[in-house]
Amino acid sequence: MDYPDLLFRERPIGTENNWAILHFLSGKMQEWGYEVETIPLKCKLWKKGISSLERGRVSFDIYPGPFSPGYEGLVPQMLYINSLDYLKTENLHGKIVLLYDDLCREPLMPKDFPFFYPDDHKILIDLLEEKQPLAIIAATGKHPMSGQNPFSLFEDGNFSIPNACMDAEPARELIYLKGPVSLLLNSEALDASSLQLIARRPGQKKKKVVVCAHMDTKYDTPGAIDNGAGVMALLEAMHLLKDYRGRYELEFVPFNGEEYFGVSGQLAYLDQQEISYDHIALVVNMDSLGHKNGKAAVSQYNIQDEKSIDQLVDGFPKITKGPLWYAGDHSMFAFQGVPCLALTSSNLFEEVISLTHTPKDTPDHLDNTLIKEAAAFVAEVVNSLKH
Repeated sequence: MDYPDLLFRERPIGTENNWAILHFLSGKMQEWGYEVETIPLKCKLWKKGISSLERGRVSFDIYPGPFSPGYEGLVPQMLYINSLDYLKTENLHGKIVLLYDDLCREPLMPKDFPFFYPDDHKILIDLLEEKQPLAIIAATGKHPMSGQNPFSLFEDGNFSIPNACMDAEPARELIYLKGPVSLLLNSEALDASSLQLIARRPGQKKKKVVVCAHMDTKYDTPGAIDNGAGVMALLEAMHLLKDYRGRYELEFVPFNGEEYFGVSGQLAYLDQQEISYDHIALVVNMDSLGHKNGKAAVSQYNIQDEKSIDQLVDGFPKITKGPLWYAGDHSMFAFQGVPCLALTSSNLFEEVISLTHTPKDTPDHLDNTLIKEAAAFVAEVVNSLKH
């Protein structure tokens, strides 16, 4: 099967490339005889430009947080805060704040994120919004679950305070400088729209099998492994199962918004279906698979007969059993007790993560035979379901 180059280009939700992939997928779904549902989505586009931070005639590289409001100004002082206790005592009004050390160990989840919103993230975000600094600079390092370095502490179109990140080492020099601070944050979020697609093949039973792979990317990455490869495998599986006449309804879902703070496609899918998790026999999610130095790794969640899946795995030389991981679309089903399989690269944590969400996530890292075998495995799993 020929794949469009757009699967290896930046395609955040609502962008021109994102729309082009939607049209391509919709065309293939219809060509292969699937019923196609389209759900309208509202989203935001992020526009950014060169940003700068200067103090004492020294310039520092900074990177606006995705969807941050813009800011331009000169202020007489800057606050440096490295703990929640210190933050609670300080007056931030009219000041630019540098957060560092313990406050910048990991990226913060978006406000009220529907699937996971830790209390410590909520406390920090609530405090910052209550104290309303002019802008926030976060001194971060390498993202714990991707290749971004430095990573954005905030990625949230609902967070109203202008923000940016910078590397932690230069930030230590900034702390010791004197004089006013000049800050330019060239960033804005614009209203946009997109679609969530669902391809269906009716079955004899009320229960259904959902096969999914997110189609969007972060900004500034071609997203070949994360997750162009997953969309390729979804297409291959959809083609292999186009004549399926089994007991279960089939749904193929290219989720549109997994990399987006609002997870718009996922929420629209759940809302539109008025979904009963009891009616889902199995979810199969494909994310970040196909790296040429590994195999396709299968992990199981809430599966009663794990040995049957293991036996199927043994029949595919390029597929192996893998550890549990939850940074994907299967997690929103697995946490509800739905049986799930997740396919990713067997070297996800050793090698692939360093590529994801970066410009280095290019198609030269992919092995198409792994992707085809993963799709064949998915088709075999679906065809093996009897109850």
